[in-house]
Amino acid sequence: MSSTDTIAIIGHSFRLPGGIDTSDDLWRALVDDSWSKCSTSAPPSRLSSAFEDKTFGEPGPRGGWLGRAGVEEFDPSFFRISPREAESLRPNTRLALELTWEALERAAILPSSLAGKNVSVTIGMGNDDGGDLRQFAQRGPSAFDHHWGLDAEPSAVAGRVAQFFDFQG
Repeated sequence: MSSTDTIAIIGHSFRLPGGIDTSDDLWRALVDDSWSKCSTSAPPSRLSSAFEDKTFGEPGPRGGWLGRAGVEEFDPSFFRISPREAESLRPNTRLALELTWEALERAAILPSSLAGKNVSVTIGMGNDDGGDLRQFAQRGPSAFDHHWGLDAEPSAVAGRVAQFFDFQG
């Protein structure tokens, strides 16, 4: 890339703690310096009683929780995912599918117009060990079945997105 090349962002999406999921929300948080409001206690839906009692106690850890729209309201049938598979689907995979759809929607690009085309999926993320601990606390060793193995590695998330949208890049 030379210094004369132009970069254009034609669509974006994100979920940040504190309910920040639009550019306006992000800008407001930056201008108002309201980042401290983004750290909250873990929502009860994220903690099983066994996990909460043994690991965190009351009222739960503080952190940058994404809230219900971040993970819990995921619609697996929209992404052709069975209810059984959805039980072990990692939050980062849920978010990647939803945010890819949302970014294309904001860019006014029909996802079907990219199907079968040379489209690359690149996602930067950390691991999700906390999700593994939560699954184990809730379901024991049965949490780690073949569905878990499908997206146990962060690198599998990009593949899951490419597979759903039929990106061939």
